[in-house]
Amino acid sequence: MKILFVVNDYLFFLTHRLPIAKACLQHGWNVHIATPNYDNAKELAHEEGLIWHGLAMKPGSQNPITDLRLLWELKTLYQKIEPDLVHHVTVKAVLYGSIAARRANVPAVVNALSGLGYLYINDSLKNRSIRLGISQLFKYGFNHPNSQLILQNEDDKRLVRDYNLLDEEDISIIRGSGVDTQKFNYVPEDDSQLKVILPARMLWDKGVGEFVEAAQKLRKDGLDASFHLLGDTDPKNPKSIPQEQLQAWDAEQGIYYEGFRDDMVAAMQEANIVCLPSYREGLPKTLLEAASVGRAIVTTDAPGCREVVNDGENGYLVPAKESDKLAEKIKILIENPRIRKKFGLKGRKKVEESLSIEHVVSATMNLYQELLTK
Repeated sequence: MKILFVVNDYLFFLTHRLPIAKACLQHGWNVHIATPNYDNAKELAHEEGLIWHGLAMKPGSQNPITDLRLLWELKTLYQKIEPDLVHHVTVKAVLYGSIAARRANVPAVVNALSGLGYLYINDSLKNRSIRLGISQLFKYGFNHPNSQLILQNEDDKRLVRDYNLLDEEDISIIRGSGVDTQKFNYVPEDDSQLKVILPARMLWDKGVGEFVEAAQKLRKDGLDASFHLLGDTDPKNPKSIPQEQLQAWDAEQGIYYEGFRDDMVAAMQEANIVCLPSYREGLPKTLLEAASVGRAIVTTDAPGCREVVNDGENGYLVPAKESDKLAEKIKILIENPRIRKKFGLKGRKKVEESLSIEHVVSATMNLYQELLTK
């Protein structure tokens, strides 16, 4: 049995899909992965028992000629490998990979979207016109006789139905990419110096501006806590926050821009409160990690975020784009260590019961088996 993963970023594959690939290897399957070129990707894949193929994919490109080349490249790759199943991950891989899979007569296809992205969130005139064309391409690719679309929350499922992209029976909900509960193990918080973190890409749509406004208000009111922004900028994204703005915030008392951290276990365990005021998500891995280490969460009552947090049980949900409400809930948690501990324990239990890597791998493997036996 041959399975091929097509992903727009090799590092994303390692952090979000490698456990599924390892489960396939344990079943005795040959596992291939296709991603854009990445330093040592072939060697790194080989160490895991995977066969890597480089792609000329440019995730941020909107050049139709480049995208047509990608479509041809994927079709050629599928005809060469002859996989029994292809699993596309992220928007561009799904969009062009699903079309290529139909043209190459791939027997079974899984398309996975962690969220429908900026194109389906923003309702500007330009976006509406682009979305019309993209939706037609999605419809063609999704109309494979033996395929499933994996979404991470019910809100995205309703959106797919509203745009008539796919029939409901061809959609599966698998909640996120899971979290390694042994790696992100529960650790009681250190409350000697209170620390609130926002771990995300530095995008306005992640609610970074509202987080800073809440921090400024709370610091002005005399609350003794520090506020930390953890994450890279994303210059290709139209909502990316300029470095100059991040540095200006970092110059303020009690607010710190740390940039990207590769030690997220330590980052979560060092925190007392984890905050993600995002406008919309698929199902954010950072919230799963926060819950797994037993941290109280403040996030928005938005798609994806409310999949992880039950309001008043393992965290608080606040309206998106409302920094005053955000500050109010953060303040409650800063002043009440008992509530923080209760929320942390509840979050850990929720992850163990339904959101661990084991749950995600099991659900995905069952879906593969269902498609491969048709």
